[in-house]
Amino acid sequence: CDDGNVCTLDWCDESLGCMHSNVDSYCNDLSACTTADQCVDGMCMGTPISCDDGNPCTMDACDVSQGCQYSVLVTAFCQPQLVIDYPPRAAELYGPSTFVTIQGHVVHNAAPVAWVYINGTEVAIQPDDTFELPYQAHGGLNILEAELWDLFDGHDKVVQGFILSNEYTPMNATNPDVSMIQDSVMIYMGQTVWDDNDIALNDFAAFLVQFFAGINLNDYMPQMLYESGSYYVYAPGGVTYDLMQLDITCIHGGLHVRLKIPNVEMNITADGKHWYTPGASGRVTIDYLAVDMDFFFTVDGDGNVTATLANTASDVHGMNISLDGVLGFLFNWLVDFFEGMIANILEDQIEGIIEEQIPPVLESALEQLAFNTTFEIPPLFEGLDPVTLTLTSKVSTLDFFPGGSVIGLKAAVVTDKGVELPSLGSLHRNGCLTTEPPFAFWGVEEIEMGLSDDFLNQIPYAMWWAGLFSLPISTELLGGGSFEEFGIEDLSLNLTGLRAPVISDCTPDYGLLIQMGDLMLDVTMNMFGMDVHVVIYAAFEAEVEVDVVQGEGGQNELAMTLNDITYVQIELATVSENLVGSEDSLRLLLKQQILDKVLGMITENAMASIPIPTIELGSMIPGLPPGASLNMKPKETYRDRGYTVISGTVHE
Repeated sequence: CDDGNVCTLDWCDESLGCMHSNVDSYCNDLSACTTADQCVDGMCMGTPISCDDGNPCTMDACDVSQGCQYSVLVTAFCQPQLVIDYPPRAAELYGPSTFVTIQGHVVHNAAPVAWVYINGTEVAIQPDDTFELPYQAHGGLNILEAELWDLFDGHDKVVQGFILSNEYTPMNATNPDVSMIQDSVMIYMGQTVWDDNDIALNDFAAFLVQFFAGINLNDYMPQMLYESGSYYVYAPGGVTYDLMQLDITCIHGGLHVRLKIPNVEMNITADGKHWYTPGASGRVTIDYLAVDMDFFFTVDGDGNVTATLANTASDVHGMNISLDGVLGFLFNWLVDFFEGMIANILEDQIEGIIEEQIPPVLESALEQLAFNTTFEIPPLFEGLDPVTLTLTSKVSTLDFFPGGSVIGLKAAVVTDKGVELPSLGSLHRNGCLTTEPPFAFWGVEEIEMGLSDDFLNQIPYAMWWAGLFSLPISTELLGGGSFEEFGIEDLSLNLTGLRAPVISDCTPDYGLLIQMGDLMLDVTMNMFGMDVHVVIYAAFEAEVEVDVVQGEGGQNELAMTLNDITYVQIELATVSENLVGSEDSLRLLLKQQILDKVLGMITENAMASIPIPTIELGSMIPGLPPGASLNMKPKETYRDRGYTVISGTVHE
């Protein structure tokens, strides 16, 4: 009579057959979802257990065989979040200290935080969910990659940058002097640029010889050479001489110039004032007249160069005077008289010409090294307008020494503001915020031009300032085409560079890089029938190359180009609720189909091409042919302590 029910008592009655009566006892209903099972009215019944874990980010359920079961809810509220509070995104910080304390907090509604890493370093989370990390930063752009995992394998990633420098230069298009950086362009000119001892028009000495060739000493000689109590002395027919010769030697603080006038000849006539002072006539010949002089140079804050003449000394070599019609006893006296007189006259006239004519020529020649130009930066996307940048410079320092000279220019690249974001200005390298020897030219060629990273940085900064990195982007600007194969329609994208790109060699183990952090892409679209809003922050790096190219007019230009991008990281900062949980797939899609195209537009063209300045001398030195100039012919480039140097020659 066993009915298989533990909650009944079974027996057999001879007259009635099998009989069953309920019992009151403990039992097991074989369900993991109940507890305290008891027999009630012949049935085994338990009290349902509670599977509520108090976690709003889990779905609670009970399985009769396995008991309580939990599944994580995939919602924005339940995803863990990592927040870097300091430095704020796209911050501009001041050195000189390179230690920055990274501060932040985490939000974890689903599960406790398991791991947090910032740039590969594990970070301890405090009981109040905050964290700090002493961070060794470097000058320039620092990119932070922070990642978080919780115990439910929830994940968050932050890509955030900050700039560190101890000096920033503001942008001021109306007053470019405010934006000038001292010695941001340096020019080395070796001894052969000043004088290569060749008559060809390819050095300063040869140009000055042409200048002196246009000077006629007779224009400066008085009609009556000399008058004393006894004589009037004339030079009928004036003075003749061969082409002047000039030697220039670089010395400490300036230039030593030696002017040599060969084969000087003149007829002389001396008329006596009294009957007892006999007249005389004759001829004077001089092997050469030499004048040695030093020019020392200074420059003021406005870039005005002053050349000071000093240590002038002249000498007459090989003078011979022959006189006619002079009584024998007067001959020696007259010869001595004329030698002293004529030598002094010629020396005084030549020194006067030099003192009047040469300093302005040298001053103007040095000031001509400062160059001013405008150049266009092509738009990132076809169909948009280019941006015009203005480069202005002034002489800032002068250093002459045996063997050559170095001229420093303070320069600025400015443009009108087109971005609605605040900024301290373009950053300075300043030795990468470390103790570093000053820049020095290698002198591998006779002329070299060094462009500081501070100067180069003004170019991408001006591009950012003009608004090139803040604009709406249509699918047409991305090259046209359709995104329907990816389930994307009605795509709208706004690009905003929260901070300007930075050119720097301060990143350890790398060369000259251009870095940009916090490039924000605000994307709205319809994806597989769902309206989606995504905010992306991107950071990238690419190698920078400064080289010489030939411009459209045939003139050599300095071109700053970007090589292939070597580093890209993105952060999905905002994702619509309906795509939470699909971040990895969405990140890959947006990177490949949108971000890569945007970055390709940024890097495919030269960022800037600047004409290499020429030293125009034709307009400042009379007698030179129109357009006469010293032109640098580049040969190679090298890097030294924050400068990119183009070396070359002024000779063919």
